[in-house]
Amino acid sequence: SNAERIAYVIDYSASMKGAREALMRKELTTSLKKVPYDSKYQLIFFAGPAWVGGFNVQMAKGNKGADVKGAKGHTFEWKCTGGAHDWKTVGKEQVPEWLVATDPQLSKSQKVANETKLVWGTIWEPALEMALRMDPQPQVIYFMTDGSAGPESGKTAERIGAKAKSKGIVIHTVALMEPKAHKAMDELAKRTGGSFTVVEQGGKVKKMR
Repeated sequence: SNAERIAYVIDYSASMKGAREALMRKELTTSLKKVPYDSKYQLIFFAGPAWVGGFNVQMAKGNKGADVKGAKGHTFEWKCTGGAHDWKTVGKEQVPEWLVATDPQLSKSQKVANETKLVWGTIWEPALEMALRMDPQPQVIYFMTDGSAGPESGKTAERIGAKAKSKGIVIHTVALMEPKAHKAMDELAKRTGGSFTVVEQGGKVKKMR
């Protein structure tokens, strides 16, 4: 993409462990190397909680919540109100700041992409909302996940798709080795004028939209 503001929203849930994780880290690192110099970008990771890449996630006992500790001593609290898809913020919500694509900053982000640990849970909406809250807003969002966020995935795609379209934001979606997510991710891409790509077992890529 030649966009001036690019947000990555990337699945770092525990279900990614194994071949998916290795492929995701490799391709994310490769993509970061291609971010246009001096443009703005940001990494937003999600599982149950969502967080800006480079922030520290501390999961509570029994995965009942999480604290995201960021720059300047800020802590953002998350609670799990049920299963893996039932997460919400408590109190202040995180608003990511843009990073400027310079060689040192991109190298730092590549290290973050490779070293950030996977955590429990999977919910799409908070991470996508986090990207939409950025100021100025992203022009393009790259959204990758290996799975569905439960029965609400379709409704999430509709809500986020409508909001992104109203802002003129394009969302490109990538489904990584998990067919359950395909319908909702295709819907999200369609509503925003983005592409939808499926990565099959072994890394074979199929562009669906």
